[in-house]
Amino acid sequence: MRPMLARRLPALLSLLALACSPPAPDPQAPPPVKDILAWAPAEVDLALVVHRTTLPKDVADLAVMHFGGVPGVDAAVQTMRTWALGPMIPGAGEWGPGLALDRGLAVFMGTEQERVVFGARELVPALDSLVKAAQAAGLPVSVTGTTLSVAGNALPCVLHPPFAVCDSAGPQTAAPGRPAWATGDDSDVFVRITGGPLKGTPFEQAVITVRDSDTPLQVQARLRPEARGALAPAVPTTQGPSRGMAQVDRANSLLLKLGLDAAQLAPVLLPLTAHMPAPVKAAAEALFAAWSGDLVFTFDGGFTHPVLLLGLRAPSKAPALVEALRVAATPPGFTTARVDARRPGLRALRVTGPEGTPTVDLHYAVAGDTLVVALAPADVLRRTLRQVEPAELGVLGRKGVHGLQVGNPLAGMTSAWAAEVVRAGPVQDLLTLLGTTAALRGPLSVELEPTAEAVTLRVRWPVLGVGKGRDGFLAAMRAEMGGDQIKATRTLVDVAAAHRGSPYGVEATRRLASGDAGLYVGVVGVLASVAIPAFMKYQRRAKTSEATMNLRLLFDRAVEHAHRTGRLPPSAPLTPAQPACEGGQAVDRAPAPDAWAHAAWQALGFAPQDTLRYQYEFVSDGQRFTARALGDLNCDGVRATFERVGELGPDGTVSGGAGLYKKNELE
Repeated sequence: MRPMLARRLPALLSLLALACSPPAPDPQAPPPVKDILAWAPAEVDLALVVHRTTLPKDVADLAVMHFGGVPGVDAAVQTMRTWALGPMIPGAGEWGPGLALDRGLAVFMGTEQERVVFGARELVPALDSLVKAAQAAGLPVSVTGTTLSVAGNALPCVLHPPFAVCDSAGPQTAAPGRPAWATGDDSDVFVRITGGPLKGTPFEQAVITVRDSDTPLQVQARLRPEARGALAPAVPTTQGPSRGMAQVDRANSLLLKLGLDAAQLAPVLLPLTAHMPAPVKAAAEALFAAWSGDLVFTFDGGFTHPVLLLGLRAPSKAPALVEALRVAATPPGFTTARVDARRPGLRALRVTGPEGTPTVDLHYAVAGDTLVVALAPADVLRRTLRQVEPAELGVLGRKGVHGLQVGNPLAGMTSAWAAEVVRAGPVQDLLTLLGTTAALRGPLSVELEPTAEAVTLRVRWPVLGVGKGRDGFLAAMRAEMGGDQIKATRTLVDVAAAHRGSPYGVEATRRLASGDAGLYVGVVGVLASVAIPAFMKYQRRAKTSEATMNLRLLFDRAVEHAHRTGRLPPSAPLTPAQPACEGGQAVDRAPAPDAWAHAAWQALGFAPQDTLRYQYEFVSDGQRFTARALGDLNCDGVRATFERVGELGPDGTVSGGAGLYKKNELE
């Protein structure tokens, strides 16, 4: 038997290997399609594609990476990571049984067809999870078997891993491939609109793309042929950089820029001055003869240093442009004259008004191809002496691009957002963390670029990235979020001084100059006596939002109870029983687990478990009610009072009082 076994052993081993191996791929079966846009119809009126559905988780992870340990940030992250929407926990990146939304989500709508495509592992559980989440958000979506119903329209669904494809035209057997309109677009969020909403407008198509990179948001609207002629005067025929951009300092706190073509605008605008006074008409002609069409208004740091930069067709045209400015800068009752400035090489337009009004000197000089006008002579001299560090403006510096650039709009707000988190649910926490992570971004730019074919709007908000001064900048942001404004400002001063040329040094300089970080340099005494009390008052005002939002919730719950039962809820005692003070100091204290066990609180469905700084009571006589919040934020024994009142009418409806009553609001 041994020889027979030896002869059969290879065959038995081959049979065993075949049984344990996966089946060979069917040569006729198509490979799985991993591109969600490959399922897009050829023609749609509306396309919404979300490639990145992990945003809440990504924001929470980034906040922990940079600012973990700051109490407000940790609290917001904890709430985000436990936030559940139906079967989904988006803050933790979990999307419910059967779903794989990290693969994407897309909705395509046309006149004859609707299609929904989303990442899925199993069809039936994924549909159930998706519908539960949609219904929790108030959307008219339901499912029967494997048919999705959206606003009454039936969309049979088929699983084509890694996607589920639901289509009003019936089950889809294969992906048609990317249509021409979706070629090359892998944005985090992509929206395309044609027809429908754009009918009757100058536009034939609008495309919105969102990327978390140097170009996080772009809106491009293509023009209809009949609308292109009207836009022609605003589209320059020349290319290259706008004049005056080399005179923009990189540490500016605000910039407004126009990149027009004066030669094209003159035939359109000059006829409008035909019936104006002769001096105004002459000034307009001089303006268009000397001005290139480029205009930049900027602040060299704070708001006391405004600078106007006007592009010149040639340096010899400067006197004509100054004369046009002189006429424009002379309001009724004032006089404007050209005078020699106190600084060599500068002149000024002296604006004199009626008696009692101050005299203002607008200093000016020519720097290259630019006329520089400023209140402070030093701001003009820095440009004539070439002492400006030019800003890196990218597309905004091009001819034909108009726009606005401001310093980080959330700088200085993160301390209130992160250290004083308002307990208003996961949406507020997501905003808190977005504000926190945005602290590491640079200036926000908005660009508008009209061309002969389309109008494009871009919003850029770049991350500062890795570079010198980053650790110090992070330390300043952590101090600011923790409420230590003095330490934050002192650290920003150090970063600005030690790393002047780095992105973090420039951003620190910008925030210091624009007042975002307070007024530390040379005025510590003023800061201690004025800024700190003001900041503490601001913090107390931020804390009052707890009372206003909870009273609004109590009022709404009382109205719901009356509509449901025909009567008002009974009275509820002051809860928590003790104010949030210990030894004359405010403390963060969460209510006891059974604090809201009273029947009235249960009837109202009011049982906040987060840290509370106020006590709440509900007083009702069956006909009228008062929802009240009492607090003592600085624990000085003087209470703040907030109240909302309501009255039950004969028809069972509830009418409110005159709004929110406040007494000693900041106590």
